[in-house]
Amino acid sequence: EPIIRANILTPPDYVGNIITLCEEKRGTQIGINYLGSQVQISYELPMAEVVLDFFDKLKSVSRGYASLDYHFLRFDAGPFVRVDTLING
Repeated sequence: EPIIRANILTPPDYVGNIITLCEEKRGTQIGINYLGSQVQISYELPMAEVVLDFFDKLKSVSRGYASLDYHFLRFDAGPFVRVDTLING
């Protein structure tokens, strides 16, 4: 599955909520940098988790103050399960 590097800028008040959201989305924390009145949070996240509803939830937990920038990193083995379908006949 494709893995992205997400950089999130947010006011310090919402850091805990954003970390919780990223952990729920199978994210791996890369770092946190305090930049004056803003905090930059870096995560590696599966692209499948980001394209569905991540941006909407990010805006919700940060009351609209967080911004998201991401780029493709690599492909990793995902938590996939093989399913065989047997048809009668």
